[in-house]
Amino acid sequence: MRRLTWRTVSPNGDWGLASPRSWAEAIDAIVELNYALCNPLRSAITRTRISRRLQRNSDPPLVDIGCGSAVSPGWWGIDYRRHGADVYYADLRDPLPFPQSSVAGILAEHVIEHLFFDDLPRLLAECHRVLRQGAPIRIVSPDARKIARLVLSPESREAQDLVAEDHRVHHWPRTEISAMRTANRLSHQWGQHISLVDPHLVIEMLTHAGFTSAIECEPGMSRFFSQVPDRHQERFPRSSEAFAVEAVA
Repeated sequence: MRRLTWRTVSPNGDWGLASPRSWAEAIDAIVELNYALCNPLRSAITRTRISRRLQRNSDPPLVDIGCGSAVSPGWWGIDYRRHGADVYYADLRDPLPFPQSSVAGILAEHVIEHLFFDDLPRLLAECHRVLRQGAPIRIVSPDARKIARLVLSPESREAQDLVAEDHRVHHWPRTEISAMRTANRLSHQWGQHISLVDPHLVIEMLTHAGFTSAIECEPGMSRFFSQVPDRHQERFPRSSEAFAVEAVA
């Protein structure tokens, strides 16, 4: 029997965790405390910056929420941790830093799974508030249905395709726990993922928040955006772990 390998860190440190160290945990705690104490000030600064920029721009912006440190050309981004050109600080658990009906479109790609389940209705209600009437929203997230298939039907073609993609990206050895490793990576992402969702749940939440025409889209397709805005899909074009749902405000 091959030796079980529970965690492998890739050479560049992406998609994995180093061995826990007390000093690293202390630094993380200090960083979290700093964000918590400075959140009101950062939020106020963000609102001022966005308000001034909106006054200078005649066209409403396209907004990528939870975007990381970069956004596609022509988009504005908001993120809790990373900041860069056209990316502003924001805590998605708070009201979005945009006036009512001021946004032309929203992308939430691989972000809602990082929030607690009970925070999602509030966030979607905020998205509806800031979007112009008829403006689209696109949500992309790991599909809980596929996690269930990895657990219940690990020998199925779909489960094996997911495992093969995970091995290609993370360079993990194939073992008898491969399907469960992929299920855990999708569901927890080493502690980064908090909530499991599927298209039916997101459509229900969007409808409850006031959106209409909510629909699940085929991978790489969009019903309401002229061009598919997904950036994660550009990095991992063969990835089939996620679903996409779109709706209009």
